[in-house]
Amino acid sequence: MSTLYEGSKYADQVETDLYNNILGCVNFAGDKFYYENRLCTTKAFDRSTWFGTACCPPNFTRTILQVGGYIYNTNSNAIYVNQYVSNKANFSFGNNKVNIDIKSGFPYDTTGEIKITPDSTGNFDVYLRNPNWSDNYTIKVDGAPVTPKEVEGYLVISGHTWQQSGSTITFNFDMPVKYEKNDSHVKETEGLIALRHGPLLYCSEEVDYSPTDFNFNKASIDQSGTYSFKTEDLTPGNASDNGVSTVDVMTHDGYYVKDTGLEKIQ
Repeated sequence: MSTLYEGSKYADQVETDLYNNILGCVNFAGDKFYYENRLCTTKAFDRSTWFGTACCPPNFTRTILQVGGYIYNTNSNAIYVNQYVSNKANFSFGNNKVNIDIKSGFPYDTTGEIKITPDSTGNFDVYLRNPNWSDNYTIKVDGAPVTPKEVEGYLVISGHTWQQSGSTITFNFDMPVKYEKNDSHVKETEGLIALRHGPLLYCSEEVDYSPTDFNFNKASIDQSGTYSFKTEDLTPGNASDNGVSTVDVMTHDGYYVKDTGLEKIQ
């Protein structure tokens, strides 16, 4: 869809689906999965083991193997960076070949860099997706701040001469914690709100935790719209506290509503 229509909204949706639907349906060990994406989970609805005759489950594997095809789009004079996934790739513009190396801290860290090295010095545009969950960004080229033009959800770096020796774009996208409100047409989620931190949507569940590990103290929000938020990896003791800040509302179509009263968005 993103190759047929202008704008970054399809790339935004792909990011949400990859992190929260595809990966979220598989357990930590990688040997169980949900046949469908569940709204909520309990021990009574544990993930399934592999089916004897699998129909849709192979789509998990197929999608993961195709992630590389979701990262970029190109046209005759531009490269579109849709997903901030660490990778290496190359593209051709006429007789010029361009190598790209992305090192990204997503989905937890807000920063990353994109090294662009053409076989010969040339001019072409670079479109960086401006994630719909981010309020602010900082973009630099070889250490110098730039003010890209904003076009249909992309930050466009144009007029730059990319040197054969290589140039580096560094990015920093603000990742505020937001309430994400459901689409009013989806009755199953009426009255429910998700917590989003950058690409990730958070929920409280016990399926992947033992009873002694499971608790609801990882995130706390009151009706004034403030939060105390902690992220953890799978290694004990590696938690980072993101402090206390304001939680805004992100509606289903990606626009923000600066209204933090929880009772006003239920």
